[in-house]
Amino acid sequence: MKRLLMAMCFVFFIPFLSFADDVDKGLPSGTSSRIKESARQVIQLGVEPNAVIKMTQNMISDSFTEQQIIAGHELLIKAKRQNIVEEPIINKLHEGIAKNVTAENILQAMEKVRARYELANTYTQNMKTDEQQTKAMANEMAECMAAGMDKNSMSKIMEMLQTKTRNTNKEESLRLNKKTLETARTMARSGADPKDIVDVVNNAFKRNYNAGQIEKLGNTFLTQARGSSSASELAKTYSNAIKNGATPDNIGSFNPQFPSPSGDFTAGAPPTQAGNAPPGGAGIPPAGGAPPVAGSPAGNIGAPPGMPPPGAGAGTEKK
Repeated sequence: MKRLLMAMCFVFFIPFLSFADDVDKGLPSGTSSRIKESARQVIQLGVEPNAVIKMTQNMISDSFTEQQIIAGHELLIKAKRQNIVEEPIINKLHEGIAKNVTAENILQAMEKVRARYELANTYTQNMKTDEQQTKAMANEMAECMAAGMDKNSMSKIMEMLQTKTRNTNKEESLRLNKKTLETARTMARSGADPKDIVDVVNNAFKRNYNAGQIEKLGNTFLTQARGSSSASELAKTYSNAIKNGATPDNIGSFNPQFPSPSGDFTAGAPPTQAGNAPPGGAGIPPAGGAPPVAGSPAGNIGAPPGMPPPGAGAGTEKK
């Protein structure tokens, strides 16, 4: 019996000894015992040892204080206990160090990432997804919030998705969830106001847009936002157009102030012969024709070589 107990104790302590070896070998000899013990706690919770050692090495090299290093470890411990993926939090640390951000600001950014994922996890609790799909959706939601979607707007979109997918099969639900969140992220990165994004999604759902149409809507928006001086105004235009029956195939024709994805001005543009593009390229009127519509970014798409598009740089995506 005594031998059995000794064997069980030995087996129990093998993982701890392994962690101790990894930490002791991986960290500088002068590393404090508190930092080493903190790193071991993170590893014991299931975070990949090399990732923990690398982030700790980088914090030491970047002159983080002992307390700041332990605070970074505690963020990972909290995330693990909440079933939140740790990779984005660790990546934020490395990104901040690479950009010479102060230690305190890096820790704040890491906490923001953790909080986004915590919030995203609450939204996925009632979704028809397995664990892997839930993590993927949480990642999409966290990226939406990183792009500029606020908590209230994100909540409204998730409520709409839950209602929309209530009576659909699992595969269709997952695809609609994914494409809706991708489109919301695209619009947010382009600079659209979250409230206007919610309106676009709401009207699209009222018109029974499917996942493919939502995806095309996002792609069309991205193309037109590059030539727009205001992504929010473009989003308002989309919302009204969808309310009036627009589809992703013809939404570009509902506002002459923005170039259509094909490069034409399909509304308000001078008439063309037999529906063909006017000589000289799309967006350029034929000789003697009417000038471009006032305020439209003529020449933005399909402009003559060497001519930069007006408003270049507008609609820059958020990081």
